[in-house]
Amino acid sequence: MILGGSGSGKSVTIRRIVEEAALAGIPSIVIDCAQDMCLFDQPWKAPHELWEEGDAEKAKQFQTQTEQIIWTPGSLTSGNPLSLRPLPDFKPLQSDAEELEDAVLMACDGLKEIVASGNSQKAKKSHGILVNSLRYFAKHFPDKGLNGFIEFLSELPNEAELGLEKEQKLAKEIAGSLKVEQTTNPLLTEGG
Repeated sequence: MILGGSGSGKSVTIRRIVEEAALAGIPSIVIDCAQDMCLFDQPWKAPHELWEEGDAEKAKQFQTQTEQIIWTPGSLTSGNPLSLRPLPDFKPLQSDAEELEDAVLMACDGLKEIVASGNSQKAKKSHGILVNSLRYFAKHFPDKGLNGFIEFLSELPNEAELGLEKEQKLAKEIAGSLKVEQTTNPLLTEGG
């Protein structure tokens, strides 16, 4: 992780580290939430002022000798679309109760901040409903994905309830929170 203020050279540093690693045969994955590296596959326009002797040649070698793939989460038409399944396909885990439970808990961890952040009683209830309903969903609808889970929560069956007061209402709120997050977070869409 490289931290620094705006203009401190983070992007240039990362780019040089990745170039050096690639020339040594070491692959890199760069996750760029700020889109500072969106032109990473483009050659340097001019040598950087801090380059030492031989750095310009290394930059040229990097461009000609390495494969670069730019992934574009949420885009269906440009770059290489990237889609992450917020909920795994639980079907292959049906025969192993421990692995299924681990997968459910990991999926809940990924969704908790969206639907049950904080330590309020409501957040704790929402987290309980999330975990319990996802357990039921994973056993009975293992391949339906996040959209199927949102529909499931919208009409939570009695057999999937914990027995809490206003549980149906909370489940609908959780479904609504997940829907809203899908509209603003491209990694929660099931395509693109």
